[in-house]
Amino acid sequence: MPNVRIKTADELGDSDVEARAADRRVARETPVLRAVLRLFADSGGPVNVAAVADSLAGADSEAIAKTLATLSDDDLLILRGDSIELAYPFSTSPTPFVVRRC
Repeated sequence: MPNVRIKTADELGDSDVEARAADRRVARETPVLRAVLRLFADSGGPVNVAAVADSLAGADSEAIAKTLATLSDDDLLILRGDSIELAYPFSTSPTPFVVRRC
């Protein structure tokens, strides 16, 4: 008879997935991503990297660019060159979703 180990629900959970989800939640609350979302809401996008740096008084534009690249690598926005094309839930391309300001 094969050796079968019964696991608890905690043992079955994927802690890596949970950690990544927690990191993504934290990233959404950073001043840089909040600035991107605010600019998308105000202008409809796309959002220029320089506009993000300008909207954050005293921010180092090089540091902002690096932060945006990291957010793009982490799939929290899509950065093409100096243009942010998507920052969930906003997109410059048509989607089946509608975002309404309240």
